[in-house]
Order: sequence, then structure tokens, then C-alpha cells
Amino acid sequence: MNRTGSVARGSVPVYSANGKLVGNFERDASGLEWLVKRGLDPQRHQLEKPRAWCTDDLHREQLRDRGGYGVKLITIDGMVWTASLQTFDRHGFIIDRGFGVQVVLPLFHWHKEDPKAVRQMSLFGVAS
Repeated sequence: MNRTGSVARGSVPVYSANGKLVGNFERDASGLEWLVKRGLDPQRHQLEKPRAWCTDDLHREQLRDRGGYGVKLITIDGMVWTASLQTFDRHGFIIDRGFGVQVVLPLFHWHKEDPKAVRQMSLFGVAS
């Protein structure tokens, strides 16, 4: 997604098994390709037991086949969660709770960033 809120040019849509648009394959400014999913509500989409995010295993394999880097989730509160395919390979595990085969990655293996906090801090010259 670019700064105007629209999906970046050249992104490739990703669909669920039932044909619903669930995300896009997108390249970031450094050229890394991500499976990007937006508008996720942690209360609805985040697993509780275990505390984790998951994605369709087929989408993970499609990302790998494309030479992609990882998964990026953007929640409704603006938080950005990222994890590399390497992290999924090392720490992820497969489940099927009625939504198809998914790979689960516990929360502590994700990098979490609040873009609003980073911008706020940068106004004062203390952004990390």
C-alpha cells in the first residue's frame, strides 16, 4: 500500500480457497517481496491459544516460490507485524481448525512496529 492508502502498483492479489481477496504480494522500497494482509482485527483474527498469527500454508508456499521474504500484517489500529519465511520455517507449525491448512507463528516470533509511535518520536529526533 502506498502513502495514499491504495495498493502499490505492481502488487499481485492473493485469494483464499473460496475466492475471497485476502492480501497481496508486494515489494517494499528495498525490493523485498512480502505477503501483505491489511485490515486485520486482532480480536477477531489473532489466535488466542496459542497467542499467534497464522496464514494459509499455500500462501506461504506461493511466497516462497516467488522468492519472497516474509509476511506483513497490518491491523486496524495501524500496528505492523512482520516475520520472515525463515522465521516461519524455524518456529511455525501447521494447524487446521476448519479454515484450511494454516501455518501458525506465536506472537513472540513477530516483529511489531507502531508506525504512529515512530513518527511521533522522529519529530523530536529520538526515533530508533
